[in-house]
Amino acid sequence: MDIYFNDEPAVVADGISLYDFLISTGVNPERTVIELNDELVERAAWKETLLAENDRVLAVTFVGGG
Repeated sequence: MDIYFNDEPAVVADGISLYDFLISTGVNPERTVIELNDELVERAAWKETLLAENDRVLAVTFVGGG
């Protein structure tokens, strides 16, 4: 199925969870905030949130520095 990840087209398996998709992309869940279709998704809901056709996933990863 087709979705958008950080504004880029992506093809994913039907029924994949948000968590499994993020892990497959190499996203560090400890330092990432996720928006799904312009709404924040709490980390506790990632495993039960299933992606659907044309969903828009935005991952913002925080990087420390100084």
